[in-house]
Amino acid sequence: MKMLEVNDLHIYYGAIKAVKGISFYVEKGEIVALIGANGAGKTSTLRAITGLEKVHSGSIKYKGEEITSTPAHQIVRMGITHVPEGRRIFTNMTVRENLLMAALTVKEKGEVNKRMQEAFDLFPRLKERIKQSALTLSGGEQQMLAVARAIVTGGELLLMDEPSMGLAPIIVDEIFEVIQRLNKEGTTILLNEQNAYMALSAANRAYVLETGNINFTGTGQELLHDQRIQEAYLGS
Repeated sequence: MKMLEVNDLHIYYGAIKAVKGISFYVEKGEIVALIGANGAGKTSTLRAITGLEKVHSGSIKYKGEEITSTPAHQIVRMGITHVPEGRRIFTNMTVRENLLMAALTVKEKGEVNKRMQEAFDLFPRLKERIKQSALTLSGGEQQMLAVARAIVTGGELLLMDEPSMGLAPIIVDEIFEVIQRLNKEGTTILLNEQNAYMALSAANRAYVLETGNINFTGTGQELLHDQRIQEAYLGS
């Protein structure tokens, strides 16, 4: 089943065409990666899907329902969660307060506690720092908190924007282990990632964006071993 369908998507910033008519889909249960250089249109695409960026033209469907003009808060309630580029955590709040903010759409207290425990099972360090200000967390811990917030919010489709940005390799490995574990537990994932090797290694399928266009597509393994992709994105 196609959980997400994007057709002929155009996004403009004034006269600048950031996304130029791209089309792609995400099947239920997949990890799908968008890779490409800075400025390729990856972040704009994710923001458009979650209602944070205005679409010039095109169609975005979630489970067959048109959501192109749906407000962001309704899209969250429909089951799409977004871990934004740059983490965007509330640094003036504690870890616990950040997670409770993420649970505002969850009505049952028991469900909130269950989801918070799931997040702590994935990121034990956050439980150790539950009363600590988010501002005092390391970069890796802040990224963990951003992912944990999405877990507490819930949803079937998780959009992740540059989850490895600025992190030490050991933390990147940890984040990608969590991504794959979430997927095995039933979450469908659309991943925007500059670390092409990690993204393609984890993804079922991938799309390569270059200056607002999709120029390559294939399974993660096909693209990982494609000489053109290796030369352009894998440093070989």
